[in-house]
Amino acid sequence: MDFSAALEQATRFMPTPPLATTSPQHLSADVGVQRSTLEFAQFVQPAQTNLDGNTVDLDRERAAFAQNAILYQLAVTSLDDELKEFKQASSDPRR
Repeated sequence: MDFSAALEQATRFMPTPPLATTSPQHLSADVGVQRSTLEFAQFVQPAQTNLDGNTVDLDRERAAFAQNAILYQLAVTSLDDELKEFKQASSDPRR
């Protein structure tokens, strides 16, 4: 079940209430709504069916885990390199 689509269908004909701004510092009502990453998540069809009805594809999950681990290591390494550069730039140049 796609919850986003069901919620959109259920609220499609509901009138949107006007936003009241009581301070000049409030955002106006025409500011675009930022979309959540959960809106882009969808159910993944399994590559092959299982007899027990389990739709988890372990190979796909392992690949996603490995990709996440590689990207995490890249981010940590680049952050560490930046920190080393800042430490070197702020250190005493006479050493």
